Amino acid sequence: MSIPIRPRGLGANIALVFSIIAKNFPKLAIVSLIFGLPALIPQILGILDPEAWTFYLEVEDLDTIEIPYAPYVGMVLGYLFYPFFIGTITGLVTGGYTGENVTVGKSLELAARVFIPLALFALLSNFFIFGGFLVLGGLGGLGLMPEMLAVILIIFMVIPLLMMVAAFYVGSPAIVVERIGVGIAFRRTILLTRNRRLMILGFAFLIGMIASFAASILLVPAVIVMLASGSDEPGIAMLILTWLLQSILGLLNVVAPVVIYFQLRAEKENFQLTSLAELVDDIQARRGPDDTFSDADNPYRQDF
Repeated sequence: MSIPIRPRGLGANIALVFSIIAKNFPKLAIVSLIFGLPALIPQILGILDPEAWTFYLEVEDLDTIEIPYAPYVGMVLGYLFYPFFIGTITGLVTGGYTGENVTVGKSLELAARVFIPLALFALLSNFFIFGGFLVLGGLGGLGLMPEMLAVILIIFMVIPLLMMVAAFYVGSPAIVVERIGVGIAFRRTILLTRNRRLMILGFAFLIGMIASFAASILLVPAVIVMLASGSDEPGIAMLILTWLLQSILGLLNVVAPVVIYFQLRAEKENFQLTSLAELVDDIQARRGPDDTFSDADNPYRQDF
């Protein structure tokens, strides 16, 4: 049975996120774990063979500087595979709304098709959100701006930052579901979230608190054991535990925007989805039979 697309309250949407994950847990968890491997493997190899994963920098009049680069390789690989992860999980979750049997293979194919707009959306949205903080912090640190002034400006930017986070919240689901490019995705997410951003912030905050609480319960004992053993660096067991937690709890960060995306479409567009293949027909029907529907103004065209 498909998930009814209708307006829900905050608590009902949070419950729906966990219900979707629970009902599809084996499939979603396996996909998430697999996509987390590219970030995990280099870090494990760096522990097993630190010499091979260390860059030695010779500096005149100084000792040789050792730079372990395995974590950075893992971080880069994680970012590269993250759009595939978002696209695949979103495709699988959307099947619950359409009633279609969306396989992992079909979702992977969809994720590959929208990889570029997903990657660009993630890159640009993070740049827009955190770019100002980096610039102000850099100016203050370099002495080009009084540090106190930089701190005051950063504080005043917190509220606009939060509003921007809410404004971009459903961009990734829009890209996957509607097969749109990055430029249209920004317009769609800003339009859909208008007048609902405080609700989105509250929803995202509660989801984040739940995930953080669960992670702390599971990670704190492991950290205590690691410190008691006299080690100040994570071992392989700690890396694997972190990979497991990030893979499972990371599902919340992908499923939650999908739930809000369909919530906003139900509220603002009275949207009823029966098949992913009918998306273009649906928007054209709402424009009217006499309205021209050129590729230039088609909100579902690829524009990347």
